[in-house]
Amino acid sequence: MTPAPLSFTFRQRRAILISGGLDSFSNHARYLNDLKVFFDCLVNSFKFAPSNIDVLYANGGSHDMGGHLVVTQYCNKANVVAQLQKRTTGMGPLDLLVLFTTNHGRASYPAHELVLWTPGQQINSEEIGIELSAAPDFHFLGIFGECHGQGMFNKLHAKLTPATQQKCVMVASSSGLSWSLGPDDAYDAFLYYLTSAFASKTPSGYPVNADDAVSPDGRISVQEEYNHARGMDKTPDAPDIHDPASIALRMTLDGMLP
Repeated sequence: MTPAPLSFTFRQRRAILISGGLDSFSNHARYLNDLKVFFDCLVNSFKFAPSNIDVLYANGGSHDMGGHLVVTQYCNKANVVAQLQKRTTGMGPLDLLVLFTTNHGRASYPAHELVLWTPGQQINSEEIGIELSAAPDFHFLGIFGECHGQGMFNKLHAKLTPATQQKCVMVASSSGLSWSLGPDDAYDAFLYYLTSAFASKTPSGYPVNADDAVSPDGRISVQEEYNHARGMDKTPDAPDIHDPASIALRMTLDGMLP
């Protein structure tokens, strides 16, 4: 099938992938796997430039991601803030920023916290929103796979500029605990199914078709990807989507549908 034409393709596409992990006892192998397959999806399925993707993982180190040797950054608050500032610089109305998080999160008051590396290191949803608000107008996709990821939605959204609020979609694995994918616990369940929907294949290469059977158009929107992941994810706590301007059916990782 010839893919449906886009209203426009994104001029710049940037991504930040974050997995803290607290410490070596809490940082399970599946969190690195989540980063690897999403990086692979961005670069090999959607042709993101590897130089436009920042990966912050635990205490850093080099890892093979999608056939690229990626030097990950130490995942502390200072580095997360620096990358948010770096990647929002120069963003405009035809650009896309993807923020992908996994590992541990806390349902803290008043703002959800993403746990970073070493005890006492975290960043909350309001602080992330403040950094994202430095750019006045861009498209934003937030994918929150950590525990209590739904808590990222409101405080973060409230800090975005009005223009970006109208171009923002966020999805979360859970309002409570995130769950590993059985039987081998190699991935987080929701992130596995969501990434497979984006890439149109599982990490092992099995084909996946998330194109809506009611209106197949050869392009997989964020809404369709979310619908697929939610339908496949049989873990106890349901995923959620935050789409206040109703653009999830139009947003793809290539550009916007009419």
